[in-house]
Amino acid sequence: MEDKFISVNSLRLHYLAWGDPGLPPMVLLHGFMDHAHRWDTFSRAMQDRFYVLAFDARGHGESDWAGDYSRDRMIEDLDGF
Repeated sequence: MEDKFISVNSLRLHYLAWGDPGLPPMVLLHGFMDHAHRWDTFSRAMQDRFYVLAFDARGHGESDWAGDYSRDRMIEDLDGF
């Protein structure tokens, strides 16, 4: 597993990556009050078949806090990711 960061919509967003980047990607989203590490066990089990990316939404886990937590902003973050 690797801790990684990406800049999206002027925010530094955190994600975790497992497996080979040459494999088909699988992007995992956590619930409302959670974070990317929720997926650690599942991701380890899937990393032989997928490049697993578990994303910390804005204001969660190690991602930057923001002033706007609307669904539209979160969708834009995911699209940018």
